[in-house]
Amino acid sequence: MNAWQEGLTYSYDDIPYIDLSRPYWLREANKTLTLRGNQYTALGNLNINAYCLAHAIIFNKAMVVDFELGNLYNLVDNGKWTFNKMEELMKVVIDDINGDGVMDENDRYGYLAHPKEVLPSFWIAADTYSVGKDSEDLPYLAMGSEKFVTAFDKTFNILWDSGAYYKVAGGPDIPDNAVKMFANNQSLFMDMTFIVLQRIRGMETDFGIIPYPKLNEAQDDYVSRIEYYMPFNVPIICPDLDRAGIMLEVLNSYSATSIIPVFYENSLKAKGTRDVESESMIDLIFNSLVVDIGDTTLCDKIRDGFVAKMFETNDRNLASKLASTEEIIQNFIDKIPQ
Repeated sequence: MNAWQEGLTYSYDDIPYIDLSRPYWLREANKTLTLRGNQYTALGNLNINAYCLAHAIIFNKAMVVDFELGNLYNLVDNGKWTFNKMEELMKVVIDDINGDGVMDENDRYGYLAHPKEVLPSFWIAADTYSVGKDSEDLPYLAMGSEKFVTAFDKTFNILWDSGAYYKVAGGPDIPDNAVKMFANNQSLFMDMTFIVLQRIRGMETDFGIIPYPKLNEAQDDYVSRIEYYMPFNVPIICPDLDRAGIMLEVLNSYSATSIIPVFYENSLKAKGTRDVESESMIDLIFNSLVVDIGDTTLCDKIRDGFVAKMFETNDRNLASKLASTEEIIQNFIDKIPQ
């Protein structure tokens, strides 16, 4: 991850035959992966992992019907799928099923997710970033911005304050216990990545797929998070830059016509989804993928460094973290080649 930041790879802009404007490159995501105007790393259709590790929400279809929650796909299509709407729907289903007065793994909730996945999934969905870019294309800490703070606080409000969230930790990024509870009709929503579709395709519980909600209806578009990615970079010791450029361009182009369609249509849509509406939702999600440096490159220092613990412990004192996080960003900037 740090090789491109430290100038140990060629900028894609300097590699012959590469054209990042082509549709087989992830243009929106790549906009966030530049430093000082240099595209040291880039994502394209060859990077299937970027699609596999994109986040979305699955919802329990039976609960939607039983609680008369309406058509969630229409909410998305009409631009009305927002933080507030999600909160409204989650509150309807919360229940102390066994009546023991204690909300635990035996009861029903609105949303299941590993604590480390929650905040970045929502702040990115709100079209804001932990790390932004200034006019010189250098990273800066954006966690103190009004929009970020609004999304940050709102996420705690709709999940912790409403009682809709159940903390499922341990295991993989999408915990096995969360999958088990969702399959047992104990949650309306669950966080997921598309690689998880392989794990749940045999689930008897019927589900649909939708993007994470917009902050509010005034937000123009839905925005979806790539949690992790494994890019193809060209090291500065590459002996044949022309050949590297040709191969990267050809392989991404070929993937767009030969690999992605098979992965997309067969693995995801035909075998992973339960309805045609979910298929269109996948199109929407994959066309809105972005990367937040604080969630990826600086994951160990920002997302997993302190953000995950904040949400896990319901700690909302973001201001106390900003000074030390500024130092993290500055150390990152100091290593970027001039």
